[in-house]
Amino acid sequence: MINFVHIPKTAGLSVKKACFENPFIPIRYKNHRADVSNMRQSMVVLRNPVDRFVSSVSYITDCSLGRKKIMPTFVSPRKLQKVKTLHASGIANANDWVNQLRNKDKYYKVIRDIYKNNEASGRGRCNIGLNICENIFLFEPQSSWCNSPSFVLMFDKVKHEIEKLLSKLGSTIELPHENKSVNKHRISRKNYTWLENFYAKDFQLYYNYKAKNLDERIFI
Repeated sequence: MINFVHIPKTAGLSVKKACFENPFIPIRYKNHRADVSNMRQSMVVLRNPVDRFVSSVSYITDCSLGRKKIMPTFVSPRKLQKVKTLHASGIANANDWVNQLRNKDKYYKVIRDIYKNNEASGRGRCNIGLNICENIFLFEPQSSWCNSPSFVLMFDKVKHEIEKLLSKLGSTIELPHENKSVNKHRISRKNYTWLENFYAKDFQLYYNYKAKNLDERIFI
C-alpha cells in the first residue's frame, strides 16, 4: 500500500478525493500532520516553490474574503483577519507580500506573523508528526514532508503521472481537479530571486526530481 502524504497546494485534495471515491486503489491518504519519520512506501507531489507560494497566498486571501468553500482548519481566525486587512490595504497578492518581506516595509511584521507557526495551541498549531513546523502548512517548505519518499510525482504532470503509476499497479482512475487556484499575478524577477533563497532547500529538491523521468521517481 502506498501512503500519499498531502503537502498543501500540491494537488493533494484531488488525490484525497480519488482515494476516498476509489477505495480499491492501492493508495492510502495521509494528511498534513502525518508522521513521515518512519513511513514506508510514501508518495509526495512536488511543485515549483514559487508557484506554490503564489497559490498559497491566493488561497489564504480568498479564504479571508469568504470566496472559498473549503476553509483551512490550520489557519486561525486571527490570521485570516490579518490577511483580510492586508487585502484592504492594497497588499493583495503574492508579489505584494514579497515586496513587503524583501524590503521590510510597513506590513513586513504582519505578513511574518501570518505565515509563521506561532499559535500557542489548537488546530492553528502546525506539526508534522512530532516535529513542530516553522511556518503554517501553506508556507512550510515541501522538504519538511519528504523523508526519502518512494514515489515522487511532479505537480505539472500529476494527472498523467498518477494514472500511469496506478496503471503499473493494475488500477485505473480519473484524477479530479479539486480546489483550483487561479494565479493571476506574476512575481517580479527580484521577488522570484528572494523566494529562491527563502525556499532554497525546496528548489534543490524540486529540480533534483524534475531532472528524472517518472520511472526513476517511482520505485516499483
